[in-house]
Amino acid sequence: MISKKNKISKQFFPQVMKGKRKTGVFADIIITPSLSYTFHAGVVISKKNVKTAVMRNIVKRLFYNRISLKKDVIPRKTYVLYIKKPVTKESLEEFKKDLYELCEFSP
Repeated sequence: MISKKNKISKQFFPQVMKGKRKTGVFADIIITPSLSYTFHAGVVISKKNVKTAVMRNIVKRLFYNRISLKKDVIPRKTYVLYIKKPVTKESLEEFKKDLYELCEFSP
């Protein structure tokens, strides 16, 4: 998991959502220049796309875990995971593959 100081607060989401998008099947990653010298990350999940709170938490944990594993390699920017397709227990493995492809950042 990443520390709280590396998470984006809700007030900055409108500014961050205007960045470049890296598109996947289930989600997009929006990348914008960072406001400080460290990276920041956030997740936008609609209840319409991920019905249960348990699944929303699993999606957040997968993303934050992937970012924390790559924190030494990724550029110091702001990353937002935007879920655009429903994720269920049955499609979780496909989502993981999609997320890992999206999180291949080039320095």
